[in-house]
Amino acid sequence: MKIAYRADIDGLRSVAVISVLLFHAEIASFAGGFVGVDIFFVISGYLITSILLKELSATGRIDFVNFWARRVRRLLPIAIVVILATLLAYHILFSIPHFYYAVRDAVWAVAYLINWNKIQSAVQYFDEGGGQGPFIYYWSLAVEEQFYLLVTVLFLPLILIFRGRQGG
Repeated sequence: MKIAYRADIDGLRSVAVISVLLFHAEIASFAGGFVGVDIFFVISGYLITSILLKELSATGRIDFVNFWARRVRRLLPIAIVVILATLLAYHILFSIPHFYYAVRDAVWAVAYLINWNKIQSAVQYFDEGGGQGPFIYYWSLAVEEQFYLLVTVLFLPLILIFRGRQGG
């Protein structure tokens, strides 16, 4: 399915990115950078729900394998490049224990579970030097992918209802 370009959504993405960048630049009047992440979550939720509903309406089904394959092709290659480059830098610049922890966190990040690992480790996102590790920022991507998994599960009953109304 072809998705039409949406300038309004790109505009919202720009607001979100700028908000997060200004927050991390520690500009006092932009202390709420997490709002930018929230904007991304809302955009993602809207887009994914729209895409799945359009597919369901057009075909009477949703190809979840294709859906997840598109997600993997879109996100995982660049995520892995960034993770490998970060691990190389950690190997060169830091001690073996720091590198070990970075490798451990890389595994959690690539599995889209870094948020659960950090919660289990009681890591505080805003606590500087609190053991966040180099992949702490992958938490938002992990939450987004987990949301997509939840949406996938929630769409299953919707598909059954839709098929029942369509007679097959």
